[in-house]
Amino acid sequence: MRSSYIAGIIAGIYALFMTGCVSAPVTHAPVRDAAFYASYFAKPQFRSVYASGGIFYKDSRYDGLPFSFIYLNDGANDRKRLSLTDGIFNAPAADILLIGSNVRASIPFLKTNMSGTLRTVAPVLGGIDTDTLLMLFDFRFVDTTRMTGTKLAVVNDKAELTVDYAPWQDVIIFSPSTMRIASLTRRSYGNDVTLTFRDYRDDASGAYPGTVICAAKIPKTEIRLHFSMFVVNENVNWKATDFR
Repeated sequence: MRSSYIAGIIAGIYALFMTGCVSAPVTHAPVRDAAFYASYFAKPQFRSVYASGGIFYKDSRYDGLPFSFIYLNDGANDRKRLSLTDGIFNAPAADILLIGSNVRASIPFLKTNMSGTLRTVAPVLGGIDTDTLLMLFDFRFVDTTRMTGTKLAVVNDKAELTVDYAPWQDVIIFSPSTMRIASLTRRSYGNDVTLTFRDYRDDASGAYPGTVICAAKIPKTEIRLHFSMFVVNENVNWKATDFR
């Protein structure tokens, strides 16, 4: 029972970061073709990030389980870390460290410690597609090496980019003038997972949403993520203990 929502939260968190939470504003940018936007969204959106905030998990059995999280990504040295804390008991829920393709994970809720490569550990964390994990760890959300086609529809300042892959289809709704994402939906095997971005904020780190909602149709699950801190690139100062 616990394993299902911990794995769901971990998968959801990485999915949220996959979608490029920070985007550099592009004022009055002309509308380009589908290939341009696919190429743009296939590139890392930032080099480093330090983010923290709160999570609420909801499914058919649980209504708003609270967690707090810290997410670190040191792109220059290929190091990432995700830590979850139980919001009720203030106890560690999960700590996952990724250096290169090597993973070390401690998940007290599952009474599990794991180490190995991303491909050997990912199935334990919900059977997530490892190529997608590698993509989102790099803060990209189009995989040009695997896509089979693209299509673009634009009405005023609302664009819909459809990216086809062999096993699924991604639909990205965004603004061509700011490159901010409104939503991303992955359609796969009759199931939809939709990420919705709200309450964009502008500060020294750029533009990022204050709230991100990840909703899956099968099983019916919702993860609400609220950022309290989002620092990127040269504004991040790493400590020696951040990735130990």
